[in-house]
Amino acid sequence: MALIIETGTGVAGANTYVSAADFITYAAARGYTINPVDAEKWITLAMDYLETLQFIGTKQRRDQSIQWPRYDVVIDSWYRDPNTIPPELIKAENEIAIQMSLGNDPIQNREPATKSEQVGSIKVEYADGASPITLPVRIISFLAKLVEGGGASFKVGRA
Repeated sequence: MALIIETGTGVAGANTYVSAADFITYAAARGYTINPVDAEKWITLAMDYLETLQFIGTKQRRDQSIQWPRYDVVIDSWYRDPNTIPPELIKAENEIAIQMSLGNDPIQNREPATKSEQVGSIKVEYADGASPITLPVRIISFLAKLVEGGGASFKVGRA
């Protein structure tokens, strides 16, 4: 499937906010090497995750294929131009795609964190309030201003 990049103008059939080339460059600047053959896969999977989130504001058009562009978006007490894609969203998509490439898939079902184990008579105790989703702080900080409730529903983890 070809990537169709949303620029903020309501591109028909858009399915991403970043190009494969921009993703590879973003990752390289942070010390990650992305195989160009896999770049579109990681971007697509990152978008699968982003599309599960409840964003602030309202979609510009009822028939648009992805969540942005949006209007009535206020970030840091300022209305955001509805014909732009927030840089925080672009960074979040890139970061999620990097994490996906490293095997940290926020959509994948995960076992709760283990607090303790015992081999004899097999005892397992799971951590209290353990979240099945672990996202690096960097991703949380990019999404916090864009997600309903400020991203308070996320559990923070280290990558």
